[in-house]
Amino acid sequence: MRFGRQMKRMLKKPREVKELAKGSMFLVTVVLCLGLIIMSRGIEDYFVSDLKANAQNLARGYTHSLRKTVEASSAVRALINEKLRYGVDLVSTLSGDFSNEDLRKIAREIDVDEIDVYSPKGEILYSSISSYLGWIAPKGHPVQQFISSSLSFHVDPLRENTISSQLVLYGYQRLEDGRVIQVGISAKHLEGLLTGFELDRMLNEMKDDEDVSYVTYIDQNRIVLGSSTGRASGSYLPKKEQKNSLIDSLRGGQIQAAPVDAIYELEEPVLMEGVEAGRLVIGLSLERTIKEIEKLNRIFTVVFVMIYLAAILMLYLYHYKSARLHTMAYEDEVTKLPNLKYFRSELEYLLISKRKEKLAVILVQLPRFSKISMARGHEQGERLLEEMGREFSHLEGENLSFFKHSDEKFLILVKNYESPEELIELLANLATISPSGESEQESRYSTLRFGVVEIKDQSTTPGKVLKDALIALNHAKLHQSLYFSFFDQDMERKVDRETKLEAELRQVLKKKDEESVYLLYQPIIGKHGSEISSVEALARMKSPSLGDVSPLEFIDVAEKNGLIGPLGMRILEKACAFSNTLKQQGISLKISVNLSGLQILEDDFIRQVREVLKENDVSAGSLSLEITESVFLGNYDIINEKLKTLREMGMTISIDDFGTGYSSFARLKELHVDGVKIDRYFISRITHLPEEELITSDIIRMVHRYGLYTVAEGVETEEELSYLQREGCEFIQGYYYSKPLPEGELIQYWRNFKMRSGKDRV
Repeated sequence: MRFGRQMKRMLKKPREVKELAKGSMFLVTVVLCLGLIIMSRGIEDYFVSDLKANAQNLARGYTHSLRKTVEASSAVRALINEKLRYGVDLVSTLSGDFSNEDLRKIAREIDVDEIDVYSPKGEILYSSISSYLGWIAPKGHPVQQFISSSLSFHVDPLRENTISSQLVLYGYQRLEDGRVIQVGISAKHLEGLLTGFELDRMLNEMKDDEDVSYVTYIDQNRIVLGSSTGRASGSYLPKKEQKNSLIDSLRGGQIQAAPVDAIYELEEPVLMEGVEAGRLVIGLSLERTIKEIEKLNRIFTVVFVMIYLAAILMLYLYHYKSARLHTMAYEDEVTKLPNLKYFRSELEYLLISKRKEKLAVILVQLPRFSKISMARGHEQGERLLEEMGREFSHLEGENLSFFKHSDEKFLILVKNYESPEELIELLANLATISPSGESEQESRYSTLRFGVVEIKDQSTTPGKVLKDALIALNHAKLHQSLYFSFFDQDMERKVDRETKLEAELRQVLKKKDEESVYLLYQPIIGKHGSEISSVEALARMKSPSLGDVSPLEFIDVAEKNGLIGPLGMRILEKACAFSNTLKQQGISLKISVNLSGLQILEDDFIRQVREVLKENDVSAGSLSLEITESVFLGNYDIINEKLKTLREMGMTISIDDFGTGYSSFARLKELHVDGVKIDRYFISRITHLPEEELITSDIIRMVHRYGLYTVAEGVETEEELSYLQREGCEFIQGYYYSKPLPEGELIQYWRNFKMRSGKDRV
């Protein structure tokens, strides 16, 4: 189970080709080694089975001959036992007065080697061998065991004579007076009796097998009946203690370099009519078998080594190809850093890992990259990225990893940091990195910008983390004083709000009758407050989900998302429709419409304006267009040429918010405009500063010098109005006269104003 979990985690982790290659080679090595071991064991098992089978076949092949020999041998042994009984009986028939000479005579007659008479205490009283006289059997001796038993007659197995150390077969008979008669036949004597049955010859023939070192035949009592080694018949063969099995002996012979005459002993029973009559003790020589096993093992080792080398070569070629594919899939070609795809995999692995680490993701933007690429060429841009990749690679550590996000963005994954302060210190160090080859002045504007996300919820996703990091980075870019920004929920809510606004604006632009975006109109008063000269169309938005939305907000969203062109035309269409409504009411008012700089820069802007005027049957002279002076920055000639075309069509052009942006009096004369609107900033200062410190009058005089009219916007007090009229400002706009009004209320306001002024003109 534990191995399975580890494999599962490994598969979820981003795959490193080098690690996989090492793992694969290790796995192949283990598998082939196991295969070699299994094959070696198979070979050994085969030879063990073969050895045992040979021994069994050998025993079975000689079973018939052995059976005859065993039968004859059994008959001879029965005769020997009878001979012993006869000898004992013959001695016991003596009158009781024994002599050593009598015993020697009887021994010669019945062809036995020894006759002894023991006292009830185990002392030899009479013997056919004079040197045995007076010998006393020690405690535990077979003679003492017979004396203490209740047996009247007994034949011992072949045993060693305690005095002569020769192997002798003894028979015992108890006399009525407690004395014991012992008759013995030596092993040599017995061997002579059994040689006629050719048992040893047969065993020697069995030994001719190359795997058989010796063969011994024993009876049920382990008494040797014949042996190819020359072991005395009738002797006792103790069971050989073998600590290891046959297979262990073979393995030991290979591993421990056992002697070439190593022997393993097997015993095979010889059955007569289903009953075990004896056993063949076969000594198997392991010399040939060990050599054969070693030979086959060497052959298979060579084969497996060749297979192993072939497998390693195939793995190398496979992993070489995989490494190239891995590089293409997971590594950025220019910076040599892991790419966004790899980052997603790495972060996903860390998020699902049971080992909870403190994680933070930093999105880094390289400033001015696009400008550098355009100004110095694509190659210079790539060299810049390569240099940044090297700089970041040198900073990598166990808890700090760098990735390539996109052309001018990088990602940093930080693990196991202590606090936000540690991240800020890291950002400060990173901010000092500046691409080489830039002048000191250029490097001042090349500070890296960072969006930081601290991952506090590991149930999040890599996609959500990347989105939050981008939000934080954009926040830092919007605030020039900041080079980094930590993501928070307020940022996300703002982005969500902008996303909703974008979706609703798109919906508005799909349907012409959609009223979420509408216009209010604020009167512009001229002729020293005696008439309404024009009105300014001010766009408003009432969102179904967000309620009233500030123009600054939804215009900004439209500009960011490429909607300002269609939205500007929709506003122009509504203004033209209201112009027709005024015409129908007999009211002649020029409507002033604000234009976005992005809208004017569109290639087909003039064509679109012509189409709107034509579709709504409105003359160009009924409209006045307002543009902010900041629009001219970087696009002066293009915009000025388009303004010239609009004026030639009959439209009036004015500069809005004059004095807060471009403000170049030197070029004001060159602009194709009719007037300027002085920004509210200069109007509000009228009531707060002494007249000698005000520059509003200077602006009015300068504008008049170029033959342009002035409009003061944001006028709210009598003091402001008096000052402006005194300084010669032609038109006044602001809450002093009226707030922005819906169409119906504006028409009513115009009528009321006309009545108050007592004048009959529009």
